[in-house]
Amino acid sequence: KQRREVLLDGLRRHAGGRVQVADSHASMHVVAWLPEYDHAQLDDLVRHAHDRGLGLYPITPCYHQRPAIPGLLLG
Repeated sequence: KQRREVLLDGLRRHAGGRVQVADSHASMHVVAWLPEYDHAQLDDLVRHAHDRGLGLYPITPCYHQRPAIPGLLLG
């Protein structure tokens, strides 16, 4: 629970209004929607993170059709 609160607090403090968090109140996972990004920008961001050894995962594989707004599954 404490790690989850740290994640949510960090998103609020560092991402501000650029990220819309869909808090599920379940487990550690949350979805962070990125309304200022398009899907190509999100792909670039994910690739950039992976090149640096960071695990950043888009929410798109969890959907049958790509959501209108790009998002990340965080946990």
